Amino acid sequence: MSYRWTSPLQLTFVTTDPVLPLNGVTTAQAGEWTVVAVGASCESNVSQPTTVHVSPLPILDAVTATPQPICEGQTLTLSASSPSQNVSFKWTFPSGTTATGATVTVPNVKLTHQGTYTVQVSNSFGCSVTDSVSVTVNPRVTVDAIADDAPACTDGPLTIHLTPTVTPPDDGTYTYQWTGPNGYTSSSAVATISNATSAKSGIYTLVVTTGDGCSSLPAEHVLDVPDAIAAPAAPTASGGNTLCEEDMLVLSTTTYTGAVQYVWHTPLGTDTTTTASLGIASVTPAHTGSYTVQVWVDGCPSPMSGETFITVHARPVALPANNGPVCEGDALQLNANCMAGAVYEWTGPNGFTSDVCNPTISAADPDLHAGTYGLRIQLDGCWSDVATTEVMVKPRPATPVLKSAGPFCYPDDVVTLELAPSSVTAGATYSWFDETGEPLGAPTSEPSFTLPDPGAYLGTTGFFAVAQLDGCLSDVSNVVQVTINEVPTNQANAGPDLAGCDGGTLELAAATPTMGTGHWSVVSGSGLTIVNPD
Repeated sequence: MSYRWTSPLQLTFVTTDPVLPLNGVTTAQAGEWTVVAVGASCESNVSQPTTVHVSPLPILDAVTATPQPICEGQTLTLSASSPSQNVSFKWTFPSGTTATGATVTVPNVKLTHQGTYTVQVSNSFGCSVTDSVSVTVNPRVTVDAIADDAPACTDGPLTIHLTPTVTPPDDGTYTYQWTGPNGYTSSSAVATISNATSAKSGIYTLVVTTGDGCSSLPAEHVLDVPDAIAAPAAPTASGGNTLCEEDMLVLSTTTYTGAVQYVWHTPLGTDTTTTASLGIASVTPAHTGSYTVQVWVDGCPSPMSGETFITVHARPVALPANNGPVCEGDALQLNANCMAGAVYEWTGPNGFTSDVCNPTISAADPDLHAGTYGLRIQLDGCWSDVATTEVMVKPRPATPVLKSAGPFCYPDDVVTLELAPSSVTAGATYSWFDETGEPLGAPTSEPSFTLPDPGAYLGTTGFFAVAQLDGCLSDVSNVVQVTINEVPTNQANAGPDLAGCDGGTLELAAATPTMGTGHWSVVSGSGLTIVNPD
């Protein structure tokens, strides 16, 4: 059995199978086909015609991949076009992934996206054609790190460099694009920022492009530019630059913010504070000298401040003394350790004051001037502590008053000098003197004195006394004139006896004595009067 097939073009094809494969079908084969079965010498009737439909293949005009070559990270656009109607597009990626559409995008292309991309265009009859395009993916450069050489501290504007590390390393074809604060741009591999201050701190961005035109992702670097720390003001002393020993010194300077330490340089070394002031509770002359301060802010030092010179004067030491104990009426002399340029301030009993170094009280009075005297001395504006001296003023004994005495007869009478009781001072001793100032003997506590050798003072002689009490002498007493007559040694001769009349006058005629004078007196009898007894 065989089969004879007749095409629309009346071409015949004989098969031994009831199937006629049509390979490489074209539109010329479209139309009605008939078949006749042939067995031995017999043929069957012609079959009813069957219509074969042949659709033309769709037309694929262009297949493109852009950009080409593409850089890693870019977006790949695949495009295909066909003038044929009612066609569909199916893309097959190198990885086997598929996508549909005349235009397909692949964002963020990776190196694994390199390879052949195939597109199949199919019509509604299932007829399709394919085409492909090769895509080359160039690697982009990676900015691994950006380093800067900005120091932690500075004393002025800086020149700062930004140095990137890239992968793969620059083969000499790379280009660089830096941008930053305040409109900063640079195309150097190492960016240079001149005259950098904190105003140029901020985010700096770098894009590196290879010779293939592939750009890195933007890499950011935060730059912190320190400002120079301004020098602090020279220390200022709250109480002035001249102080006295034991005063408190308080220095101050400019206030800073942040983590701040103030390092004060003093004549005795350094002191560190966290505030803008330094207090020294009790200064000494050793604190005299120059003071400066340096500030550390966030670990960075400022320049040294200007100098402030502080003078500390030693306080003088007052050493008061006096010439006491003194006797009433004597001069009281107050003494001090006198110093050139010093000011003296004496105080004492009953409102006493003086501003001289060694004041004198001409006539000391126990009631007014005895007691405690204070002295303080000011030198170079610094007062000493008050020092004291005790003054003792001893009262003088009362001026002795001698009573009148005599006349005395020598050697018969005891010649005694006596004081008026009202002038006697209890506890005093008395010294007795003749009118020439010759002492008559040792001082005695008795208010009377017996002349030890009256014969040495025959005639009229002046005597006086001086009282002494606790070392103080009284004024000289009054001078008493004392007469001492020597008893005559010759015998008196009254002359011969006389007789007279009652009521009459008799003239007595004695012998003239060889020494002394005579003195008449009535021995017996009455009614007698001696007219001139001497």
